[in-house]
Amino acid sequence: MQADFSKKGVVVEKAISTAISPKELFWGRIVDSNSMISHMAETIKKKKIKGDIASINLPMQFCDLKAYDFPKGYMKKSSLDWEIEQNFIEDTRGYRFDHIEAGRSKKGVYDILVSAIAEAVDERAALLPTLGYAPVGIDPDILCFYNGIVSTMGDFPAKSVLLVDISYPYSSFALVRDNVFLPGVHLKVKEDLVGNKVFDAIPEFALHIVKAFTRRYELIGFDMVKNKPEMLMVSGSYVDTNVADYFAVELELPLYKKNPLESSAFKMKDKKTPLSWHQYIKPLGLALRS
Repeated sequence: MQADFSKKGVVVEKAISTAISPKELFWGRIVDSNSMISHMAETIKKKKIKGDIASINLPMQFCDLKAYDFPKGYMKKSSLDWEIEQNFIEDTRGYRFDHIEAGRSKKGVYDILVSAIAEAVDERAALLPTLGYAPVGIDPDILCFYNGIVSTMGDFPAKSVLLVDISYPYSSFALVRDNVFLPGVHLKVKEDLVGNKVFDAIPEFALHIVKAFTRRYELIGFDMVKNKPEMLMVSGSYVDTNVADYFAVELELPLYKKNPLESSAFKMKDKKTPLSWHQYIKPLGLALRS
């Protein structure tokens, strides 16, 4: 996706979806980089996508997210190094670390400390220069979802919103409270969840979300029985309105049904894209990081 900010809001110049072979990418790891680069170059040329910088996503199984409520400007290089020393007791040589601001708090901002497997980061970053782009960001999937909503809507539609990204082989979730991102976890899922048996797989997936959500957020007063999030928003390459509706019913949560991209602050120049907003909200959030 090629997108940028304008004086009136957000403009999407180009949007395209292409299938990637398991021989090129398997479970999030690049198998054949030459074939992958050739495939991407052909897609970029076909769609006439321009630019000199780009961001790329990182599947959630390769990273861990921790939230910190710090004064604005605290998380500089020296502070980042200190936080890493305090929070990671194992050898950190095989990891990459960075931080992302994700919402404002009473102190200043919420910083998300991201630790990611170095090999997974480096192999993805290496694709972009070969295609003629300078890499400016490698973002975890669920943060791409969050950034896509923030960039287009500004504020979330409720005080507490459950974000669920349905992907394979791992799906992930996060809680947004008062526009502040609070990271959840990722869950291994069956391939049926993104295939022809998605409606058979959703009940089991919803049950796993309920259990994992309660374990993750019960210390801050949330669960999926008495203190539920006020709303659900769903993203994913295989998600359409029917899948989102059924998933919301299983979770017994109100689903955000409007298209967040149907606003005066958003313009889609590429009228030919067949994608639903559930499918391109993550690429949009990623593109706007560039």
